[in-house]
Amino acid sequence: MIRHFLLVFILCSVLIPWSVYSQKTEKRPKVGLVLSGGGAKGFAEIGVLKVLEENDIPIDYIAGTSIGAIIGGAYAMGYNATALDSIVRTADWLSLMNDHVNREHFPIFVKEEDSRYYFSIPISKKGLELPKGILDGQNVLKFFSDLCFKYEGDIDFDQLPIPFRCVASDILTGEEVVISHGNLKNAIRASMAIPGVFTPVDWNDHMLLDGLMVNNFPVDVCRDMGADVIIGVDIQARLLKRDEIKSVYSILDNATTWMAKDTYELNKNDCDLYLRPPIEEYAAMDFQPELVDSLIRIGEDYARKILPKLIQFRDSLGLRAERKNLSKVLPRGKDRYFISGIEVNGADKVNKREVLGRLQIDAGVVSNLNQIHRGVDQIYGTGYYNQVTYELKEDGYGGYILSINVDEADNAWLNVGAHYNTENNAGLLINTTVFGRSTFGSRLSSDLILSHRSSFSLKYNMDRGHHIGLGSNFMVKDERLPLYDSYGRVNGEIDYMYITFNVDAHSIIYDRMLIGFGVGQDWYNVSNVVSSSLTDDDVSDETFSKMFVYLKYDSKDRAYFANNGWEVNGNLMTLVKDVFSDNSFADHLILQFNVKKYISFSEYFTWIPYVNSRFVTWDEMPCYLMTAIGGDTSTSLLSNQIPFNGLRNMQILTKNGLIFGSDFRFKIFKDNYITALINVALNVESFTNSMVSTVASEVEYPLYGASLKYSYDSPIGPVELSVGSSSQSSRVNAFFSIGYWF
Repeated sequence: MIRHFLLVFILCSVLIPWSVYSQKTEKRPKVGLVLSGGGAKGFAEIGVLKVLEENDIPIDYIAGTSIGAIIGGAYAMGYNATALDSIVRTADWLSLMNDHVNREHFPIFVKEEDSRYYFSIPISKKGLELPKGILDGQNVLKFFSDLCFKYEGDIDFDQLPIPFRCVASDILTGEEVVISHGNLKNAIRASMAIPGVFTPVDWNDHMLLDGLMVNNFPVDVCRDMGADVIIGVDIQARLLKRDEIKSVYSILDNATTWMAKDTYELNKNDCDLYLRPPIEEYAAMDFQPELVDSLIRIGEDYARKILPKLIQFRDSLGLRAERKNLSKVLPRGKDRYFISGIEVNGADKVNKREVLGRLQIDAGVVSNLNQIHRGVDQIYGTGYYNQVTYELKEDGYGGYILSINVDEADNAWLNVGAHYNTENNAGLLINTTVFGRSTFGSRLSSDLILSHRSSFSLKYNMDRGHHIGLGSNFMVKDERLPLYDSYGRVNGEIDYMYITFNVDAHSIIYDRMLIGFGVGQDWYNVSNVVSSSLTDDDVSDETFSKMFVYLKYDSKDRAYFANNGWEVNGNLMTLVKDVFSDNSFADHLILQFNVKKYISFSEYFTWIPYVNSRFVTWDEMPCYLMTAIGGDTSTSLLSNQIPFNGLRNMQILTKNGLIFGSDFRFKIFKDNYITALINVALNVESFTNSMVSTVASEVEYPLYGASLKYSYDSPIGPVELSVGSSSQSSRVNAFFSIGYWF
């Protein structure tokens, strides 16, 4: 009997306290974390999270808006505060906040038109349409694809390690939309879609933008999830006074703060623990790396400063509970995955096989994120898509299905560019480009250039990669050939109309090299001659048939102010008056070959050596086909022109030209450059019978020239001013240009 009594006593001693502890644990208040929007200032929220983690303050629910949705969504997926710190410090936020991809991923035909236009407007059946936003979010969505690895497709946000909600605004109704399930990365993208900056996100029957317009501090949303107590981290901009509004960003902050002011005040007052790091001196667009670091530290320092308050809050509610296992890490670029299958979603008009060709990844192989990123960029670089994203879905057998999701862009665009220089004066470029849908890679493009020397061209190209593609080109151009005396003064000119029509076949290698061959017809119609030394044979109207082969290679990292890469252009052409009866093909050859290499020694110094050459086998040819030496590289060069620093535009007219040069470019501060340019022209007239020149005295070789150029990489294109001279004359020549080249 005593044994039984002792056994019951022991069991009660153990089980009753355990039961009490279990009931106490089960009844622990559920803690909700609310993270407000506020752009880059949201990085301070990571610093606060660090301190909450260190002090065992549990988080059971998370709700966030805008940047709060990014930070909160990542934390809900399992990234702890240390991982988030590493992610945001290493991310290139300035690149994420634009849609640009590396130029190397552009098809070569796109590279030829890179950075020519000030704006582009889609053309639909209803006419011209203004874009819905400046950015489609290509780069930020690619980043979210990495961030949301293992949480792809339609999911229930309650199934995340920490249940999560994010808030967006429906631009159609003005109502708040709380997103609790669906595609996680698209939900986060919708919550941070700043009006006018990012395009809206189509979500079922909604068109979603940034949730800051309706509920930027969603405490009520977190309450509805089941939270008993709320910790709110508020980095929303406060309302500014008149003298504090100094930029478009401060205007946007004030406007959006006013829009949801009443909801914000109610939610702020409903917080059980309201935290506001001192980030007033920072702006929503402070995404520079050094500011990201400062904001994280401000959040952490603030939380440590109020640590007694945090501990009192924890202990008063009995929140000393188990830690959640938040150990998710961002996948690395070289992590390898077996791709068991590939699917393409959204390519309704474009052949899916062509999309896979650009991806350059096959099913049944092992790949990594770097290769997937490259493939995504190559697809996006064609210009056919507003967005290209990817997902890696587990197939259940240890491999992954690679899902490529594309949002097809409008297939017709109106593009406008403008330029001014002291040689050609002002020019306006109006371009229309229509992308072929039935044949991937085909585009029909027209250029109308309005200036004192106007032109019109119509080009068709079919880009089929390394397979044979076809192209054609028709151009009408009003051209002027200036004539100079020995002092570099203009003493005559030749005005003529140049018309050409070409068809060619070509092949593209790795989007860098284009090789092709073709045939065509050229017409030269001389309208005016001012010269005392030229004969009728020098300037007569002519019609030529031609055959040509060409090579182009472009691996520059930038269209302007490149730091690395090659630029090569080569063309071998023969012109005859009658292709059927004239057999003098070899006597009418023109070879033009230009090579330029960009070598960067540091962020501040780039060396650019180059060779420009043009050789002609004709003994007697019209002067408008001769080699014209002189002029700046940013002028609208004629096909027979070789630029030469220190000479005026086309100052020397000769048969052959061979020029070696080097540019030494120094970056003096952000977007500002000083370049020293030197070049030398060699005497290569031994290739032909004699040297012909429009100057009164014979040119003395070697011919030296040099220029000094200041450049500013402005938002409206390069602004450049150069002065130079040559050994041909003591004259100092100046040149000024502004705008994109075309």
